Amino acid sequence: MRRPEVYRGFLCTRSGKLPVFGRVSRPCHGWNPSDWSLYIKPIVSLSRVALLATAVWLVPALAVAQQVEVRVNGDFPELQRNAEAFIGDVEGRSEDNLRRYTATAVDQARQALRALGYYAPTIEPTLVPGDDERTARLILDIEPGQPVRVVERT
Repeated sequence: MRRPEVYRGFLCTRSGKLPVFGRVSRPCHGWNPSDWSLYIKPIVSLSRVALLATAVWLVPALAVAQQVEVRVNGDFPELQRNAEAFIGDVEGRSEDNLRRYTATAVDQARQALRALGYYAPTIEPTLVPGDDERTARLILDIEPGQPVRVVERT
C-alpha cells in the first residue's frame, strides 16, 4: 500500500492535486506555474468562515455589561486604564457576591494607583442594586490625591 503524500501539511488527493481550503491549491508533484489558472479559490474560504464564527461568538460577550465601573475624578486617563486593567472583567455576579467583592476591587484599584505613584487615593465604593432587567453594579469613585515624586536621591 502506498503512503499518502503530504505537501505543506495537506494530504494530496488521488489526482495529485491538493484539496482547496481557502487558498489556491497546487498539484503535489511536478506542477507547472502556468497551471495556476486551473486552481482557483473557492467563493467561501475557510478564513471567512472562521471570521464569521468568531463574530458570532463575541457578540453575546459584548452584550454582557461590565459590573464594576471605575470613575477617576480629574483628567487621569492612564489611572483609569490601569485601575480597570487591575480589576479585570467582572461579570455574572449576584448582588451579594458583588458586595463581598467590593473590598477586593477597592484593594486592586489602590494597587493600580500605587503602581503609578498615587499612594493616598480616596476610593468610595457604591453598590447599585440590580432588578429583573439589569444586574447589580459596583461603582468605584476615585480621588487620586497628590502623586509621590522623587525629589532627591541620597
